[in-house]
Amino acid sequence: MGAKQRYIWLDVLKIFACFFVIINHSHGLLFEISGYTQSTVTFDAIFFSICKIAVPLFVMTTGYLTLQKEISYKKTFLRIVRILVPLVLFSAHYYCYYNKENANIINFITKSVANPQNIALWYLYMLMGLYLVIPFITKIVMHSSQRDLSFFMLAFLIAPPALYLIAKEMDHTINSYIFSSFFHISVCYLVAGIYLSRLKLKFSLFITSIVLFVASEIPVIMGIINTFKTTGEMVYAFDNWSSLPVIVSSISFFYIIRYLFENISPKKKLSKFIQQVSATTFGIYLIHNLAINLLFELQFVKDIFQLNSFVVLIVFQIVVFAICSVIIFILKKIPGVKWFL
Repeated sequence: MGAKQRYIWLDVLKIFACFFVIINHSHGLLFEISGYTQSTVTFDAIFFSICKIAVPLFVMTTGYLTLQKEISYKKTFLRIVRILVPLVLFSAHYYCYYNKENANIINFITKSVANPQNIALWYLYMLMGLYLVIPFITKIVMHSSQRDLSFFMLAFLIAPPALYLIAKEMDHTINSYIFSSFFHISVCYLVAGIYLSRLKLKFSLFITSIVLFVASEIPVIMGIINTFKTTGEMVYAFDNWSSLPVIVSSISFFYIIRYLFENISPKKKLSKFIQQVSATTFGIYLIHNLAINLLFELQFVKDIFQLNSFVVLIVFQIVVFAICSVIIFILKKIPGVKWFL
């Protein structure tokens, strides 16, 4: 299997993951325009259930790309620097925005160490920690068979949230002492990326993945809708990437995209376009919140939302993705900037 065939599905996954991030940070705009009704809540529940797989997809693609060969500690350090610089810059932007009158460097450092300056920046903190772990996890994965990884997936990624969910439904509580010794969820998703990429492409697994994806989305959607019906409140019960429905939908979607795109050889121009868009996804992640806020503050955008908030929201999210992609594509042409984006 050639390099182009092998990586085109990863590019597609990264594009989906990035777009889902934009959905995650903008689906609530629907309520600002149209309020809370049964239709807006249903629409939002569907969007919410889908977008929760964004970060797991990013981590799994990282796992596929980083766990196949050992890397030096020097390269690990450079990867962390590549994340740290944009983290500091964007943290400084948000800090100055929220602390216009009494901003100072000591307070900035203290607050940035304590918490992300913007909720979206949490991913960068996690990613730096993940890069530190990768050299050690790589050694484990390279000496593990697919059977070993199957046990890893079942024991550390699937079993804990499944047991927690079963216990919760039965009104019981499971103490977390044994699970506290397990691998962190981010490491589990990292290994899942290499595990799923090693699975044979089978139509039966493809169909199973579709069924699992739909089945895992339904409880998330219905949970939001039913809670709103009975209490009038918006409760996102599975707003956690370690919840079982999110785990199942994430690994299912990963396999679905791999099955559909791994053996496809698009025309050269289309393949290049997909790769170029994929190459802007990290940069899009960095600036998408700024774009969402700036665009939504424009009065004509709010006026357009009045036409049909459901359709316009989808178009708005596509436009945000496209604008951010173009901006990052241009910025990557600047010497010295490309490496950080």
